[in-house]
Amino acid sequence: MKFWIGTSGFQYAEWKGNFYPEDLSAAKMLPFYAERLSTTEINYTFHRIPA
Repeated sequence: MKFWIGTSGFQYAEWKGNFYPEDLSAAKMLPFYAERLSTTEINYTFHRIPA
């Protein structure tokens, strides 16, 4: 059995210093996250129809 571990979203400034390095830019958060966790939930389409 395979498990996928992740969170709901990945770009949280509040995570700097705990999960992300303090000086990590927002543009580098997803690559940093992806090196450590196997999945994330992006629920953008839940809020509106994609363009």
